[in-house]
Amino acid sequence: MKRVSLLLAFVCLAILGCGSPTGSTIELQTVSLSVAPGSDRLEADVLIGNSCTTGGGTYTTQTIPIVVTSTPYANASIKSPVTISKITISYSKYDPTSAAPVLPNQYDTGGTIYPGVPKTFDVKVAPDKLLLDLVNTYGLTLCSLDYWEYYVTITFDGVEDIGGKSVTFSTKVKVAFADRNNV
Repeated sequence: MKRVSLLLAFVCLAILGCGSPTGSTIELQTVSLSVAPGSDRLEADVLIGNSCTTGGGTYTTQTIPIVVTSTPYANASIKSPVTISKITISYSKYDPTSAAPVLPNQYDTGGTIYPGVPKTFDVKVAPDKLLLDLVNTYGLTLCSLDYWEYYVTITFDGVEDIGGKSVTFSTKVKVAFADRNNV
């Protein structure tokens, strides 16, 4: 009976601890990384400042802050920075039956995460070019109730500077595209 209880406890811990996109820890040689979005959702305005009667407006890039924290191991004599070389933004429809189109991956630049210093990446989940394409290529209608929602996977590719250990990790958020200034 004790073994069954212990086995069930391990199974529960394994289920609860796996696959969490936020709060997960990535173990490297001299540091561990944790990643968390500053917000789990972006309500993206496709055309900012437009008026349905007079026109105008601009396609403006909108971001979600993603905080990556590098924690040095207490016993490590050397604490290495981690250089992120590429950030990939992938979209999947929130409702697979919706009229929302399949969107291509977007890419953003990385940066360096220093040991003990949280680094905020303002990830361009709604870049201006994509917003323009939503209207001109994919058919999102301005001054309408069109509303397209997506799960967004943000994947970081990098390397621990000392030791050269490659690392890939991700987090998930949601984005909803609409013309929000349609008066």
